[in-house]
Amino acid sequence: MLDSSARTHSLRASALCAALSLAASWHCATVARDQAGCGFPLALAVHMSGDWLGQPIALSAAAVLHDGNWIPLGKLLDQTAFRAADDHFTYPIAGALVDFLVARFGRENFLALYRAEEIEKSDDVNRAVFEKTIGISIDEADAQLRASLMHTP
Repeated sequence: MLDSSARTHSLRASALCAALSLAASWHCATVARDQAGCGFPLALAVHMSGDWLGQPIALSAAAVLHDGNWIPLGKLLDQTAFRAADDHFTYPIAGALVDFLVARFGRENFLALYRAEEIEKSDDVNRAVFEKTIGISIDEADAQLRASLMHTP
């Protein structure tokens, strides 16, 4: 029979395994669905993880910006361009975009955008949906996000 400390440790380990399994399933489903549309599902997955390669998303995205590897958000709406670029740049930028949108415009507005974007495929349509849902253009969002990251070490 396990003592209470061992039982607690066992329960925590089981919960961690379940959470990791769920996260892996979420990521695989997100990647599979994301192949046809823009990058919002992957961006949401990075946002939900809270970090990119062990660093907070804002720090990773700021490093991409400071190192001169920033990819304009408007370009990342095009799935072909998103996939063609280096994941070390696209993923932190995408995650930082979700962080920015949720913080600035609220969770509900982001979710409305996510739901609308997941069925759209053309860059022009995604740009229009973004502006209609969020209230600013993707290029304005890009400028505001870059400005906010300039103050990140």
